[in-house]
Amino acid sequence: MKSINCYFDRLISLSIIAICICNSPLQAGAAAKSVNEKQVERAFEQAQAVNSIQAWDDFLTQYGRFSKESPQIRRFIDQARWAIEQLIFDSGSSETCRICHEEIYAEWKSSFHAKAWTDTLFRYSTQDYQKRECLPCHAPEPIFETGLWRKPSVRKTNREEGVSCFSCHVLRSGLTNSVVGPYRDSETWAHESLADRQFKAGEMCGVCHRVTHEEWQKIDRENEVLLTRSKSEYTCQTCHMSKVNVARSVGTKGPLRQSTRAHDFLGGHSKRQLREALKNYSVQIKNGKLLLRIVNYATAHAMPTGMSGKKFIFQARVFDENNNPVPLRDGMVTEIFEAVYARPMMAGLEMQSDRSDSSGSAIGTSKIFQRQYPLPIRNGKVMYKIIYVSGIDGEEQRIVSDELQF
Repeated sequence: MKSINCYFDRLISLSIIAICICNSPLQAGAAAKSVNEKQVERAFEQAQAVNSIQAWDDFLTQYGRFSKESPQIRRFIDQARWAIEQLIFDSGSSETCRICHEEIYAEWKSSFHAKAWTDTLFRYSTQDYQKRECLPCHAPEPIFETGLWRKPSVRKTNREEGVSCFSCHVLRSGLTNSVVGPYRDSETWAHESLADRQFKAGEMCGVCHRVTHEEWQKIDRENEVLLTRSKSEYTCQTCHMSKVNVARSVGTKGPLRQSTRAHDFLGGHSKRQLREALKNYSVQIKNGKLLLRIVNYATAHAMPTGMSGKKFIFQARVFDENNNPVPLRDGMVTEIFEAVYARPMMAGLEMQSDRSDSSGSAIGTSKIFQRQYPLPIRNGKVMYKIIYVSGIDGEEQRIVSDELQF
């Protein structure tokens, strides 16, 4: 009797399992190995009525794999792909990329690439966009279309997006529109995808950052520290696109990637980046003099770099033993280091040093900058700081500050 009961128990269990399997999503998916033309047509018409990137992407995700079922279904799939491609590429806007690449979009949106056209300093420097030779790099057409070795063309639309997703990732050539990136396994129904190794090379950035790129190209023969790393390891992207060590997908339906780069494009507006650039500095007092020494081993270009009024400023104030400022031109030492191509925007020295060259030169790659300032009193203290200034509004960031007793 016991064995009969066990038999019926097993039979009931197997029946329950069979029912569960038949009603599971796995079984439902497996059953949907084919579709009929009417079903695809209805779904196509629904997507057509909405005519959005999301609607077409949902349609292609569900029915794209059935394109070989019949010529009619293949036509629906081809028309859907053409429709979504037109919506993406005709828009010319990064907003269309946001639908599938939301995290990447958010990183870019908070970067200064996104503000390249609307930036106050840029508008001032170009007299409100009147200097037309400066415009292309602040709202460039896709650089893969104009060529990585040529100056880009300025866009006619969506200029307020600055250096947009389209600027770096789109290639429109003849009848084919593609999105270019660093990965070879980036298949999607939304667009054709191409992989290009240039995405990990400095030449991508050199299209617009020509001065800095030329400085970077010299590191092989100038910077002994950077010589320990190959050019492929030490590119613009290495320092200016933060490494994301958490596995993530760069697109909503893409594979998880273990190591990606953030589209934050950190530079002079990042205090962390500035501190990294100035990590090899020292301020000392010796033989009645204040000694300043900065070594540019941390960057692969001049410090600062670029073609605008960016400056590192060293300031030191002298106080006596009673903590009173020494009345020698307000007791202030001011050193200004600015990009060679920058337009001067601030005053020069307030206290003379025994320097032979003039104020205003950047510190080149691997170069050592040293200055000595005679102290006006025997005993007291020096309070100093190094700040970075960028912009006509006097915006500044304090990078380091300290004091020395003497």
